[in-house]
Amino acid sequence: MMGRINGKLVEFIVENTKIDRETVIRVLKAEEVFFAREVENALNRPGSGKDRRGYP
Repeated sequence: MMGRINGKLVEFIVENTKIDRETVIRVLKAEEVFFAREVENALNRPGSGKDRRGYP
């Protein structure tokens, strides 16, 4: 997905929330994993047009 966390996004969140940088990065990484899992689950649902290997 993102590949790496965008530094500008991290700095924006840190400046606007006063949450420490490490926590912001950990949350963004967890969010990235969550969304990747949600996309994978959606593609594997019956009727999605794809089977588990990603072929139509």
